[in-house]
Amino acid sequence: MKKSLSHLPPHKRAALKRIVGYIREEVDPAMIILFELLKKAYVDARYKKSYKITKRELEYLAGRVRKLRTLTRKICREKIASFTGNA
Repeated sequence: MKKSLSHLPPHKRAALKRIVGYIREEVDPAMIILFELLKKAYVDARYKKSYKITKRELEYLAGRVRKLRTLTRKICREKIASFTGNA
C-alpha cells in the first residue's frame, strides 16, 4: 500500500485532501484510531483463529461505523449535488 499521494494527479489529491478535511472536522481523532483497529479486526477475524473482541468493544465500534457511514453519505450526496448544480 502506498503511503504517499504523489502518484495521483493533482485533481485527485485535492479531492482526497478535501474529504480528509471533512473527516477531521467531523470525527474525533480517537475515532480514526478505532477505525484502524476495526480494519485490523476485519482481517484478523477472517484469518486468525485467535482473534477475540468483547461484546462491549464490538458494540462501541459498530456505533462508530454507523457514524462514519452517515458522514460518508453526507459527503457523497454533497459531491453528487455539486455535479448537478444542486449544492
